[in-house]
Amino acid sequence: MEYTKLILSEYGTYSCREFSNDDIGTLGFFLSSDISFRIGLFRPWAIDDSLGMETSGNTTRLEKENNYIFLSDLYDEDNPPSTLKISREQFVKILDEWDKKIIKADPRPKEVIIKQDGDLFFIETNN
Repeated sequence: MEYTKLILSEYGTYSCREFSNDDIGTLGFFLSSDISFRIGLFRPWAIDDSLGMETSGNTTRLEKENNYIFLSDLYDEDNPPSTLKISREQFVKILDEWDKKIIKADPRPKEVIIKQDGDLFFIETNN
């Protein structure tokens, strides 16, 4: 099982502090840097191909191919950069869980762990 761990800072933002491999780490950086507390742009893009097949955030490039989304680190010095392959369904599920468990949580969890078991992704929180 792969994982990435995000920690809530004293400023109310999350930072990706730990990950089991670079690919899942890309998801952690995407959620903490590109999504943060705004889901609005990426969820519709994932569902609707008329919104384009590629997009990017501050740290992550996203590309759709068939039923998958590929997240690549924009600043990875490896050649090629680390890339996480996730189904569109799981990507939208993670965004929905992030919205419910993190953005709308009161209080916000101090620790967020995203786990990958094969093709399935889960968010766990700890206070």
